Amino acid sequence: MNKSFPILALLTVALAPFAVLRGEEGELLWRYQTGNWVYSSPAVAEDGTIYVGSYDNHLHAVNPDGAMKWKFPVGAPIWSAPAIDEDGTIYFGSEDTYIYAVDSSGALKWNYKTWAAILSSATIGMDGTVYIGSGDNYLYALNPDGSLKWRFQTGNQVTSRPSIGADGTIYCGSYDSTFYAFWPDDQLRYSYEMAGRIGGSPAIGTDGTVYIGDFAGYLYAFSADGELDWSYKTGNSIWGSASIGEDGTIYFGSVDDYVYAVNPNGTLKWRYQTGGGIASCPAVGADGVIYIGSSDEYVYALNPDGSLRWRYKTDFRIGSSPAISEDGTLYIGSYDTRLYALECSSMGLASSPWPKYRHDNLNTSRYFPQLSMEPSLTEVDNEDGLLHPGQSADFLVTLENTGEGALGDLIGVLYTEDPMVQVTDSLGSWTGCEPDNETRNDEDPFTLRLRTNGEDGYRPELTLRVKDDLGHEFELDFQLFAPTALVEIPPTHDNSNFELLSTVGPEIVLRYTDRPDGFHASIFDATGRKVDELHATGASGMITWGKCYGSGVYFIRPVSDSLTATQKVILLQ
Repeated sequence: MNKSFPILALLTVALAPFAVLRGEEGELLWRYQTGNWVYSSPAVAEDGTIYVGSYDNHLHAVNPDGAMKWKFPVGAPIWSAPAIDEDGTIYFGSEDTYIYAVDSSGALKWNYKTWAAILSSATIGMDGTVYIGSGDNYLYALNPDGSLKWRFQTGNQVTSRPSIGADGTIYCGSYDSTFYAFWPDDQLRYSYEMAGRIGGSPAIGTDGTVYIGDFAGYLYAFSADGELDWSYKTGNSIWGSASIGEDGTIYFGSVDDYVYAVNPNGTLKWRYQTGGGIASCPAVGADGVIYIGSSDEYVYALNPDGSLRWRYKTDFRIGSSPAISEDGTLYIGSYDTRLYALECSSMGLASSPWPKYRHDNLNTSRYFPQLSMEPSLTEVDNEDGLLHPGQSADFLVTLENTGEGALGDLIGVLYTEDPMVQVTDSLGSWTGCEPDNETRNDEDPFTLRLRTNGEDGYRPELTLRVKDDLGHEFELDFQLFAPTALVEIPPTHDNSNFELLSTVGPEIVLRYTDRPDGFHASIFDATGRKVDELHATGASGMITWGKCYGSGVYFIRPVSDSLTATQKVILLQ
C-alpha cells in the first residue's frame, strides 16, 4: 500500500505541465504575468485563446492553460478591451492614439491614427464596421480594411464604449454628458443630455431598452424610441457598465462601493456592499451567479438573491470586467499586473440579452437576438400548383419570422443544383417583419422552368439566400410542393363527394353530401405539412375553415378507405 504514494506523486508531477487540475469554485487555476497594470477586460476567442491589453504597452494572447501565445507591442498603455471579429481579427485602441487590427497569429493587419489617446473599446457591426471613440472628441466608424467610413464630433472626449442594437443603431456616450444614438450611415437618431459625464458602455435589453450610467451616479433606461423610461440614483459615480440577467434584472456597480440589482421597472431589488468603489462590470453566469471586481482587490461571486457566494483576493484593485468560458473558467485582470483564471460554478454566460461587459466573450458589444426564418411556397401562376416539362411558373415565397428580433427589408437569391430545373428569375425581395409575422415577395416573384426531360409535377430542392438591410444573413433550404398524393384523383363512390363553394378568401366554405359517417378531411400547407383536420357529423352539411391561418396555398384531402379527391384552396387574409 505504501508503495503507491511515490507513484501517485510522480504522476502528479508529470501531468502538471500538460493539464489544469480543476478545484473548488473560487480557487485559482492560474495567473498570467504582464509587465504592468491590467485594466483591460479580456476577450475569449472560439479556440479558447484569451486576449487582454496591459499598461505594459502590449496586447497579450494567452493560451487556455495560462501560457503566453504571443504579445503585440504598441507605443503606449492599453486600457481598451479587445474585440474579436468572426474571422479572428482582434481590434483595440491604445493611448498612442492608434486603433489596431491584429490577426490571430499576432501580425498587424492595419492601424488608424486618431489625434488623442484611446481609452474606448471597439465595437464590431454586422457588416464588419468598427466603431470606437477617441480622446480627440470623435466617435469613429472604420471600414473592415481600416479606412475611414465616417466620424462624429462630440463636445468632449469619447471614452464610452459604443454598443449596437438589433436594428443597427449605434449607442455611445461622451464626456460632454450627452448620450447619442446613430443610424449606421452616421445620421444622428437622437441625443439626450444626462446629469454627468458618460464613460461606460450601454447595455441593451430584449425589447430594445438601453441602460447606461453617468458620473453623477444615475443609471438611465431609454426605450427603443429614445424616450427616458426611468433613472435610478446611486451614492456616487457609475464608471462601469450594466449587465442583464435572464429575468431582466439589471446589475451594475457604483463608486459608492455597492453592487446593485435593479428590476426592469427601475426599482431596487437588492444591493451588496464591497470594500471599495466599483468600475468593473458584472458578468452573469449560466446558473445566475453574478461576478464582479472591486477596488478593494477582491473578485466577488454573488448569488442571484444578492448573498455572497465566494470572493477571491488579488494583490491590487480591480477595474477589469470578467469573462466566463463554457468550461467554468472566470477570467479577469487586476492592477497587480496579472490576468487571473478562477474556477467558477457557471458553465458559460447566462442566456440573456446582455450578460456581461461588451455583451459576449468576443466583446463585440452587439445585441443580436436569436434570428430565424421559415420559408414556404404560397402561390404558383398555373392551375394545379405543379411544374410541368418545358413550362415556366412564377411563384411567391412566404418568409415567417420565427426568431426574437425584427427583420429589415430583405433581398434574396434563389438557386438549385438540380439539373432538371432552371431558375430564370432568381431575385426576390420582401418587406421587413416583426417576430411571429410573415412577409411575401408579392412584387418580385421567382420564376422556375422544368426542363423538357423532367417528370410532370416535379418537386425540386431549392436554396434561398436572404439578407436584410440590417446585415442579417440566412440560407434556407426547402422543396417546391408537388407530392403526387395531393393531385386530384377521381372518387370511386358517391360518399367521397364534397364541393368547395369558396376557394379563395379569408375563409373557405365547403359543402359535403352523401356521407353517412360524417366528413373527415386533412389540411396540408404548401410545403406538404399537415396543419389541421376537419371533422363534421351528419350525412351532409357546411363547413368553414381558415380564419386562424395565414395567407397561402392549402390542400384539402378527405379521409376515406378508398381513393379521394383533393382540392387546392387559397387563403387571403
